[in-house]
Amino acid sequence: IIHPLEDVSVTKGENAIFELELSKGDALVKWFKNGKELVFNDRVQLAIDGKKQALRIVKARPEDAGEYSIQVGEQTSKATLTVEEPLVDFVVRLPDVTLATKTTDAEFTVELSQPDVEVTWFKKGKPIKPNPKHEVFVEGTVRRLVIHEAGDEDAGEISCVAENVTSSTKLCVEELKLPPVITSDKEQTLKVKENEDATFTVKYTGGAPQPEAVWTTRNVVIPKSKRVTPSIDEQCATLTLRKVVDDDEGEYTVKLVNPVGEAEASLHLVIMRKPTAPGTPQPLEVMHDSITLYWKAPEDDGKSEIIEYILEYHDVKEEK
Repeated sequence: IIHPLEDVSVTKGENAIFELELSKGDALVKWFKNGKELVFNDRVQLAIDGKKQALRIVKARPEDAGEYSIQVGEQTSKATLTVEEPLVDFVVRLPDVTLATKTTDAEFTVELSQPDVEVTWFKKGKPIKPNPKHEVFVEGTVRRLVIHEAGDEDAGEISCVAENVTSSTKLCVEELKLPPVITSDKEQTLKVKENEDATFTVKYTGGAPQPEAVWTTRNVVIPKSKRVTPSIDEQCATLTLRKVVDDDEGEYTVKLVNPVGEAEASLHLVIMRKPTAPGTPQPLEVMHDSITLYWKAPEDDGKSEIIEYILEYHDVKEEK
């Protein structure tokens, strides 16, 4: 036995831990309470880590008090567990684990059996002094601690001590993780003239951490170049094609990907051209003061709806 058992004193409801260190990790150790060999269960737990052993009594009760001992071969070690009645008690205790998202507020709440009791909050064993980062609230029998904009440095044990009772929790601070969700139209059509710049814009929310935008056309990933610029920020992903040509026309796909999800949108680029000429106007009806003409529409509208025709006429007599 390198480090023997030591006496432990706890308040009712707290965890009691006896620690032991041996010279060999494979030694056979027997644990006893008041001379009777212990039977381990959900409340009486034994943890073995190499040469170290720890007997943990969860939420100690008055009947757990007594003499605890171990036997290793011919060696023994004894210690006493004292379970005190609390001067005040926690009606609502801290949970075993508290989860908080990085840069958000972490809140801790306990409720006492009496209202006029001072409590001290601890972080990693050190008293917490109220300041803009750490706010303490007293509301009747309720005590609250708020740690603003929790970060990695705040992770660890948080405890509330009132008189001779303690309630503790382990604060775990995690990165915010959200899949991207596309909020703009997932099927867009963009029309531009030849030699103009074309920019696709896809808006999204969520996306924590910020997603990567993968643009493809004809099942080929589009690399960044002097003429093609993909970009993404916290709100939207864009793809700019400079001075578009006929070969740029077609379907484009953007996929927003982060570790917790992905979202996809399809976009279509149309390059507008000069339409072909319409057919020659032909008279349909001639009146003394009017004429009705008809003609065939252009065979190619240049990928843009024809919105206007301009008719010109000449006075044949005047020309002669």
